[in-house]
Amino acid sequence: MTEIRINSIHYKNFKGFKDYKLELDGKSAHAIGPNGAGKTSIGEGLTWLLFGKDLLGAKLNPKPKDKDKNEVLGLDPTIEAELVIDGKVVLMKRVQKENWTTKRGELEKTRGSDKTEYYIDAVPKKEKEWKEYLENIEPEEVLQIMTAAGFFMTLEWKNRRNYLISLTGLTDEEIIEMDPELKELESILDGKSIEDAKKILTSRKKKLQDDIKSLPGRIQENQDMLDRLALDELDKNQIESDLNVAQSNLEKAEAKVISAENGDSSLDFKEQVANLNIKLGEEKNKFLAGSNLVTENLNNDLTTIHSEGTKLRETQTSLQFEIDKLANSKKLLENDKEYLLKEYSELKVLNFDEHKKECSMCGQDLPVDQIEDLVAKFNLDKSNKVENNISLGKKAASDIGIYTNEINELVAKRQEVTNNLDKTMKRYNELKNELESQKQQTGAFEDTDSYKKIKSEIEELQQKIIVAKSDSSQFIQEATQERDKAKIEVNRLIELTFKLDQAIPVNERMAELRKEDSNLKTQNQEVERHLWLIDEFTRKKVKMLEESINNHFELTKFKLFKPLKNGGLDEVCEATYNGIDYSAGMSTGERGRCDLDIISGFSKSLNVSMPVFLDNAESITEPIVFDGQLIENYARKEKFNVEVK
Repeated sequence: MTEIRINSIHYKNFKGFKDYKLELDGKSAHAIGPNGAGKTSIGEGLTWLLFGKDLLGAKLNPKPKDKDKNEVLGLDPTIEAELVIDGKVVLMKRVQKENWTTKRGELEKTRGSDKTEYYIDAVPKKEKEWKEYLENIEPEEVLQIMTAAGFFMTLEWKNRRNYLISLTGLTDEEIIEMDPELKELESILDGKSIEDAKKILTSRKKKLQDDIKSLPGRIQENQDMLDRLALDELDKNQIESDLNVAQSNLEKAEAKVISAENGDSSLDFKEQVANLNIKLGEEKNKFLAGSNLVTENLNNDLTTIHSEGTKLRETQTSLQFEIDKLANSKKLLENDKEYLLKEYSELKVLNFDEHKKECSMCGQDLPVDQIEDLVAKFNLDKSNKVENNISLGKKAASDIGIYTNEINELVAKRQEVTNNLDKTMKRYNELKNELESQKQQTGAFEDTDSYKKIKSEIEELQQKIIVAKSDSSQFIQEATQERDKAKIEVNRLIELTFKLDQAIPVNERMAELRKEDSNLKTQNQEVERHLWLIDEFTRKKVKMLEESINNHFELTKFKLFKPLKNGGLDEVCEATYNGIDYSAGMSTGERGRCDLDIISGFSKSLNVSMPVFLDNAESITEPIVFDGQLIENYARKEKFNVEVK
């Protein structure tokens, strides 16, 4: 370990000290005095000597000041310390000198920026050489952490966090390598840091969610276009078929008009009567076939239901067989378990046979070492048997539970099959009754509505034939109306065909948008899974880091992460003592103890010991235990003095 101690330190024209020398001889000390007496300046003398800063890391102007807080000119602040570094005495000196110059053509001198002189063992050094000398021990900020109690907690939280993590030596890659569940992170990160990967995924998730939110509106726009076309559930093939029929009807209607204007208008009515007579014959055939079809369909349904009932009975029988088989297996296991319990009870009371300590030939006691071997062998054999008995018993109990669950499942299935079988047989009886009833209900074709309707149309046409033979003007008017109606229908169907053609690209676009919606949601789920994996890594890293870091400290426990309401984690760096946060609620005395504990932790981890300065030591009520050189400042209404311990 690199150890630095103060033998002596000389303050000259430094803040409130005109000429003061502190002799410590490498020992700890108590600086006692009222506020403003110079206790803090003792520690600032060392930090200014080494770093040019105060105890909290701020740039320090050591110039003495008058009662009006103005610099006293003409004095050069000087700190010279005799340090012991790894057993070797080193003299280090820092002097801040005023820099006065006279500009050409002027009589008065002008003060420029002060100059700093550095000396190591009386040898002048440049600032770069001075810093390199200290850097060979540890970086400047690390030395400040281990010199000024409380300095570490003034650092920005991310810097504190990085210093603490450096103590563990754990890298993200090592954490991932140790946990198979995190293995996929290697491909997700692809060389990027956890933070960068999370930023990329979060940004991608936002973009995906924005795109997903926009899709319903875009789909609705296309749906509105379809609604404006008012196509409902129209089928293009059906429309085209209807159009062909309508065009054929239009041609017939036009021919009818020509026929009515040029010839006998009754011919058309006669043709219609002939067609209706044909239709009447077709309807009669349908009626006769239909009555047979009803009974045929009922017979087919009965056959199907009967087949279903047969299959359900077979399933019911098969399930009962499986239940009985499992019940037998379960019973055998229960017998085995009962036997194992009995065997276990016998093994527990089984003791070593004392007669085996005697020789079976001569009856004398066997040598002690042989007896010990026999007893040990007996105990080992008993232990193995007990262990084997317990293992077999647990397995038997587990298998009994498995069989019980399987039996319960099969019983439930059997009940379900039984219920279905009851319903099937009920339906079978209903169909059978319906078939018997249907056979008795077949009536005459002449009583049907179809027959009466067609017969009425034929009679109406026959009346028109009689009228047409006497007056064709009415027929011409009816033929013209029929033609006009046919034209309207053709035009309507042509318009529908045009609208259907317009709807094709709209439907295709909607299909594309729905596919895009599905793809985006799949991508979003994958991104959320990757983010969850990163959060899972963070949670595991939290546990590993906090455990590793807190092992370096006796009193202080660090929180590196804060749980969020959404289940995530927020990076922090908060020191705690007995559950109280350093930054909120911790007393001055507790902070002091934590500050020293933090320095001790870094000192042990980095193998470097520095002189430490502690302010407000009077607020610490418990004895202070510290391995290195410690200068404690106590605020008391006494004359300023330093007591070397």
